[in-house]
Amino acid sequence: IKLFNRKGEFISPEQYEVFRKIKDRSDLPLSDYRKVGRLTADESAVEKHIKRVLSQPILNIRKIRRRKFKVVVDCVNGGGYIAAPELLRKLGCRVVVINGTPDGKFPRGAEPIPKHLTQLRKKVLAEKADIGFALDPDADRLAIVSDMGIAIGEEHTLALAMMAVLSKRTGPVVVNMSTSRMCQDVAEMYGCRFFRSKVGEANVVDIMRRKRAIAGGEGNGGVILPTSHYGRDSLIGIVLVLQYLADTRLAVSDAIKTYPNYVIVKDKGELPNDFDIKLQNMRAKLSDVNIDETDGIRIDYPDSWVHIRRSNTEPIFRIISEARSRSLAARQIRKIKDLLS
Repeated sequence: IKLFNRKGEFISPEQYEVFRKIKDRSDLPLSDYRKVGRLTADESAVEKHIKRVLSQPILNIRKIRRRKFKVVVDCVNGGGYIAAPELLRKLGCRVVVINGTPDGKFPRGAEPIPKHLTQLRKKVLAEKADIGFALDPDADRLAIVSDMGIAIGEEHTLALAMMAVLSKRTGPVVVNMSTSRMCQDVAEMYGCRFFRSKVGEANVVDIMRRKRAIAGGEGNGGVILPTSHYGRDSLIGIVLVLQYLADTRLAVSDAIKTYPNYVIVKDKGELPNDFDIKLQNMRAKLSDVNIDETDGIRIDYPDSWVHIRRSNTEPIFRIISEARSRSLAARQIRKIKDLLS
């Protein structure tokens, strides 16, 4: 269950704590759910949202339409099955939809990660499409398959969106502690201030508001554009990526070469009872490196970084490393695991 506040944003940890205290009270009277609150249906919500996305001032819709992109979109039979194809048609795209039946049966893994996008990759090649877009079931995350049929990874979604925004307007950028260095490099290319938050959309939004960021998000393909709203949105991601491709007249396979590329390796482990003690013991063994303890421990080396933290949703810890090569990233993870043992 995802809880939202009256602004339509995920509730913050502080707001959740208030909610939890109320929920756990034993003296609360119970009421018939049919007599509490009000239920309202808005059949025009999708149309309103698309209109808002297309009205963003940094967009040049005519320029996108002139490219006449051929797009394959994988809606995973989820919540974006109407909105994503309709948005693409309004952008003048030739649209091929796969998994567009909202029957509650996800035909692939729900997360739009490369190993789940085999069908989309094949369809992009078969259709000779310019790009493939993959959504997750609630359509707040976006992944891309290139014109070469390669699933480039969700981190590139955010990097390309940042390129689209910052090439037209400069300002602060916020991503979480586990997001790729690519976004930081893009911000530096345009001379923009760059900030990191704790992992979690509510945490990113909190820092975005404080720093008055013009763009932000999470490396899982979640793009946030405040002029639209403070929430991850695959439709915003789609239009920003297409805007960048239209502006540069590049194919996806070439567009991702306009900023530095890295390889991320992700690992996890069962959470021990003395995890915090082990984490501090590991911290004491580290020297001559930049360490950030905002959310677990993030270690920045000259050629790579590693982030280790408790999971927000499972009884595990996560380790993420990024470097120029997969072998170096994997080696850094092994080093941290050895220090934890």
